Amino acid sequence: MVATMYKYHSSLIRNGICTLLISVGIAFAASVQAATIQDYQAAVIAADKEQGPLPVMDQEGEILLPLSAAYLIQQELIRSRTDAGAVVAGFKAGLTTTQAQKKFGVDGPLVGVLMQGAKLEDPIYRLRPGHKTVVEQELAFRLKGDVLNSFGPQTPLSDIVDAVAPAIEVAGLGFTAKPSAFDIAANNVANRAYWVGEWRPLIDVTRKALTDTPVSLVCQNTSVNTSTAGATLDGQRSAIIWLLNAALRQGYAPSKGQVLLTGSLGDMVPAKPCNYTATYGEFGSTPFSVVGAGPN
Repeated sequence: MVATMYKYHSSLIRNGICTLLISVGIAFAASVQAATIQDYQAAVIAADKEQGPLPVMDQEGEILLPLSAAYLIQQELIRSRTDAGAVVAGFKAGLTTTQAQKKFGVDGPLVGVLMQGAKLEDPIYRLRPGHKTVVEQELAFRLKGDVLNSFGPQTPLSDIVDAVAPAIEVAGLGFTAKPSAFDIAANNVANRAYWVGEWRPLIDVTRKALTDTPVSLVCQNTSVNTSTAGATLDGQRSAIIWLLNAALRQGYAPSKGQVLLTGSLGDMVPAKPCNYTATYGEFGSTPFSVVGAGPN
């Protein structure tokens, strides 16, 4: 299943950037050279393998590359991972607040892919030398079944997911220069790692709880974030439906048991060595530790 979802898009890139440009239906300024895009794609994949700084596309001219081209590069990045034996474990939404979208000049969120290898086995994240990362409080949802068709805006949440859990995402902000939304999408929405706490059956959760439940993040007795469970897009149900429909549009195949991270609840907190406590009201709480970088 993972291999087939790249059959169309990866062939576009391998057959040359001219084919890619035609596929997105846009004429680019002469200053945007094919080699530049190909080099950028190679840099994205290399940075991922080396866990190095995330590259930024130097776009010149009057016509900028569209997000659809960034997603083709993202798909090649994910294909490179799965070819090496990695497993897709779910999907994440990024830029889910109006403020973030305005900052990066987009009119909606971005979709990224969660890999099984990025899931932390324990609630501990070890900083890497030179990495600039942030900690985000989120809610995780578990897919009830395979997703074959898009969902309408009024689809009951119970038809889509069967459990919810407190979650923490560690996102990377270590770009080589100021990134655009194109760079964030191409670099898989900058996911570094994620932690999922104890699952709770959705049947035990009220709609009000998914909207009004307070969440907070405390670093050694100092509050560093406060928000509510519904503070993403137009609420958790809308975020889930948007995320799955967006994943389908990009050629991915969400399947039963995969994890959905629906966006940051509140502020992005710079990751620094600390023993955090993340609370989520009736969804429970989870410890989360960030420890200093070890030897190079």
